[in-house]
Amino acid sequence: MKTIWKYPLRMEDEQTVKMPIGAEIISVLLQRDILVLYAMVDSDAPLVSGKVYIRGTGHPLNMVDVRHVGSVAMLDRDLVWHVFV
Repeated sequence: MKTIWKYPLRMEDEQTVKMPIGAEIISVLLQRDILVLYAMVDSDAPLVSGKVYIRGTGHPLNMVDVRHVGSVAMLDRDLVWHVFV
């Protein structure tokens, strides 16, 4: 069954997130001061681990073969975080 799952992210350069195979990331946003990734998933599919990377504007992009999935502004838009998978 398809549904939308929410994944709260830690403010770290790199982390591992477990999602069902075939998950489609649909947005990244700030919810109650927590960076959250939303994905449309098949809730019956087996889980797989994937890397999520967070970089601030001006920070080095030292990842390989990644896709940008969203950007979020914090602290009255003084900080902008960019999320990649």
